[in-house]
Amino acid sequence: MLLIEQLLEHWMEAFLMSSAGLSFFGIRLRYKKLILIGVIYGMIIYWVRWFYIENGIPFGTHSLILAGSFILVLRFVGNQNYLVSTLATLTSYLFIIWGEVVVFLPVMKIFTKDLSVVGTKPGYYILGGTLTCAFLIVLFIVCYIYKKTIINLNALNVTKESRG
Repeated sequence: MLLIEQLLEHWMEAFLMSSAGLSFFGIRLRYKKLILIGVIYGMIIYWVRWFYIENGIPFGTHSLILAGSFILVLRFVGNQNYLVSTLATLTSYLFIIWGEVVVFLPVMKIFTKDLSVVGTKPGYYILGGTLTCAFLIVLFIVCYIYKKTIINLNALNVTKESRG
């Protein structure tokens, strides 16, 4: 059950990272492509974290590996150039970090004194992931659904679409 919960959370996070990160810059991919990116990157997240846990490697450098992987997934699966892929990755990671600090940690401190329950009790992994992605969810709604671009890269001629 925990495995399914982890995979769902990773897929959700990956979908939100790609949709919110790209739409922040005015790039809206189709849902089909976003779901594909979410599944591929969600599996990468799971396998990288599993590798680190199984080999007793402390987390930290896994973020660099995941960021590099996300850039490559956006580049080759999302058909974006490296600049757009990097900007979308950095923007997504920024909003995830803000979500952890501003939403996840305070809310989890209210509900539980021990943060280790997030990885062990059913439901907490999804709850933790949703709280961490709170700002990505807002960004998804504003930028993707309501089509409000924050920084228009098309106007700066850095996206593939603007080159014709």
